[in-house]
Amino acid sequence: MSQSLSLSPSVSLSDLSVDLLSFLSHYLSLRDICSLIQCNHFYEQIFSSSLVWDSLSLRLLHLNQFNTQQQQQQQQQQSSLSPYVKIKQSYHLCKAIKQANYVNQLFHQIVYVSSVDREEENERNVLTISLCHLRINSNHQFIQQNPRFGLHFQSECGCLYGHPCYWSSKGSNQADSSEELIFTTTHSLILLTRFSITVYQAFFHSNYPIYAPHTVQLILLHKDRHTPYYHSPIYEVQSTSQQQIFEFDLPILFCGGFVRLLFHGKRQVQTVGDPDYYLCICHASLEGYPITSFQSIEQLPQQKMSSQSQSHSDRNSYFLITPS
Repeated sequence: MSQSLSLSPSVSLSDLSVDLLSFLSHYLSLRDICSLIQCNHFYEQIFSSSLVWDSLSLRLLHLNQFNTQQQQQQQQQQSSLSPYVKIKQSYHLCKAIKQANYVNQLFHQIVYVSSVDREEENERNVLTISLCHLRINSNHQFIQQNPRFGLHFQSECGCLYGHPCYWSSKGSNQADSSEELIFTTTHSLILLTRFSITVYQAFFHSNYPIYAPHTVQLILLHKDRHTPYYHSPIYEVQSTSQQQIFEFDLPILFCGGFVRLLFHGKRQVQTVGDPDYYLCICHASLEGYPITSFQSIEQLPQQKMSSQSQSHSDRNSYFLITPS
């Protein structure tokens, strides 16, 4: 039996409702949305809607509320901006993120350390990658089975002979004591993806102790160096000398200030000398996308923004994108 097949006419995006197009945008990447906006005026209107960009921002960024009075004033100023200004802010920020290159060390300097045992075991050591760190980390399983090679690598590095490549806290008789490091960063606007620490294992101490904390937490601080605006989850630190990487569930937007690493608890007492609890870290890193092509977007007088008869190119001129 023959059957006739009737084909429905082709449907273009312009035939779909605004709500349906906004829903479909959930399945589009940042690159796709930016490309569609640049196609024509119709797509620019649809895919520049606040619904689309609010959803995209939730997918891309884990933005946090700032609680200081200054940040509350900034929030009030932001709320007075027109929806179009807010959309363009998100749009240009996301474009800048797309153009950013990944960097695997964004820590710059350390401006505060809670304690240091000996001067040569200072906090600056965690910013460099030592010879023994490279060799022990890349041959970790073999060295744990053959610890004499760990001692050999630390002899080559020099940390066996009074030239430490690690930071050591002061000793404490409390296993639940805390330590912290506060860093500056290489850039003031960064999309953070993860951080890592490497705990030091002393192969020249009896039983080859690993001076690890129980947990670590990353905290973003305002420029006053005290007020936090983001707390990461509290991550458990394993008792291992291998690099430990802590990934964020969503990227975190660092908006300037300082980065604090808070270490809680100390797993190991020293097996040579005083039997106190110590923390020793030989390396720490912060990774992500530094955003250098975006600094700020400023709004021109409100009366210009209220005009509904401006062309697409004219409206773009009302937003001053200040390059860094």
